[in-house]
Amino acid sequence: MIGSKEEPTIAHFGRTPFLTAVIRESIRMNGPTNIAIPRFADTPLELGPYTVPPNTPIVLNMCGIMGNPRKWDEPGHFNPDRFMGDEQESNEGQWVPFAFGPHQCPAKNFSLYEQRTLTAMLLREYAWEVPQDSIHRDRVKNAFSPFSLSLPYDVDIVFRRI
Repeated sequence: MIGSKEEPTIAHFGRTPFLTAVIRESIRMNGPTNIAIPRFADTPLELGPYTVPPNTPIVLNMCGIMGNPRKWDEPGHFNPDRFMGDEQESNEGQWVPFAFGPHQCPAKNFSLYEQRTLTAMLLREYAWEVPQDSIHRDRVKNAFSPFSLSLPYDVDIVFRRI
């Protein structure tokens, strides 16, 4: 995989699909934001039985999308396999933590490369552990954020050098 003195490269990430799947599943369960930037429809928009008038701001509930049980099998269960092989392709349209289409975050690829690089380097050197008394032991608990960011509350992680 990645040698002990080697710096991670893009070529390494092609050989670490499970690392990518774990990061994608982590982001699905606790994404960077709770809502998308408001959009405005140019024309009337039909949403089920409702008609949204033109120029009405529309905000996507990212937590609702990423945790929708009609789109995700057992959405509260951490399952990186949903981003492996054929599963990844079938979930691609549902996984939208950086938004989608022409309005998606321009830093999406940079963010994903940085997360893979940092995670690979930390996994190579350290064993990670959440303390027994942590409120995050079963699931990440987020603090209130006035900017709709998903910021974990009072997180402690113990890193032990391998």
